[in-house]
Amino acid sequence: MGKYSRFNPVYGEGFLRAWHRAGLLHFHGHRDGEGRLQAIAGVFGHGRVVTTPILGYDTGLPRELGLYRLAAINVYRHAAARGLEVNLSAGAAGFKRLRGGRPAIEYSAVYARHLPARAQRALDLLSAASCRLGAPLLRRFAL
Repeated sequence: MGKYSRFNPVYGEGFLRAWHRAGLLHFHGHRDGEGRLQAIAGVFGHGRVVTTPILGYDTGLPRELGLYRLAAINVYRHAAARGLEVNLSAGAAGFKRLRGGRPAIEYSAVYARHLPARAQRALDLLSAASCRLGAPLLRRFAL
């Protein structure tokens, strides 16, 4: 856990168990021929969107086994079976690139015409900064 930001949540065993028992977290895993768990994904849903706060695999095994991909595919299967959308986060760019991911800038649309002029100007400023500074930096550093 030391490699992550101190702001990342650390889920303990009891919390995960309670989350699962309450039907809020669904686990999907892959076992080898001898029954040993090698990869797992914990899928959490909110409304019509699922995400994966838990995804892990045995990093001591060869990367060619594709354990990360095997764990991640279960997220898509879970969502497809229920007609849900998937959000796998925009973070960890280097990690995702090592596993074949390609960077793509994400955009958000905000309807603001109903807001006071001051709030609209603040959003315009944020938009300009994001487009003129943020996006070029993301492209330059392949984030």
